[in-house]
Amino acid sequence: MKRKQMYFIVLLYTLTMLIFTFILMQSLSPKASITVNAASNNATYAKILDNCYFYEKQESSSGMFILPESYYVKILSKGSIFHRVSYLDEDDFATAVQGYVLATSVHIIENYIPQNPYLQYKVSVTFKINILKTNRVNDTYDSPLDEIQIELPFYGISKVNTKVYNCVNYKNKIAAVDSKACSTINYPKHPDSLLQNINNSGIGSGKNEQSNFLPLIVTSVIVILCLLGLGISYFIFNGTKKHKPIQVFDEIDES
Repeated sequence: MKRKQMYFIVLLYTLTMLIFTFILMQSLSPKASITVNAASNNATYAKILDNCYFYEKQESSSGMFILPESYYVKILSKGSIFHRVSYLDEDDFATAVQGYVLATSVHIIENYIPQNPYLQYKVSVTFKINILKTNRVNDTYDSPLDEIQIELPFYGISKVNTKVYNCVNYKNKIAAVDSKACSTINYPKHPDSLLQNINNSGIGSGKNEQSNFLPLIVTSVIVILCLLGLGISYFIFNGTKKHKPIQVFDEIDES
């Protein structure tokens, strides 16, 4: 085979391996299943995971209610154990609250502004009231207990021993209402699919960290193959050169 043809084959082999490396790296690169929006206001949000308590203070005994899973809190400041957060916006729906969550109970997502980050859900609360009726002066009669129902913004569930309360917004304050006096809580999950990706990808675990080495390992193998191909071609080309045969003398001419 001519030398030019060998050069062409080796060059084609090298380019093919490089193109294959590029395609493989693109296919192995993690792709988000949702659109990531640039955080223009520099706000940082965190996904609420399962059984995430909202605390009044940085104390485990100050838990107020369990935040709705799959929605978001806004991170005000980060800590090693507790993050200071805010939940809900100051709007017509409900009063925003500020407090703390355990760092392990949320997943911070950098440079992402979720659409509708907070749950806007109202629960129907039944109030029983006594109405005093007067038939005539100085004669009053206790009426049967009457009921009224009010739709109130929902914050989360609070558990005290065996009792369950629903924390709602009542007169711009957090009020705990016995769940028996409320309609059944059945709010939808947040529409984005990021929570499922977090749970399935093992973010923060050894499994995820090990998987990050896969593209590097594959790339290293391909680079080694490229270098091996170049090395083989070098020996082939050097082997095609003609050398003078070694002369072997049976006897040394001393004259």
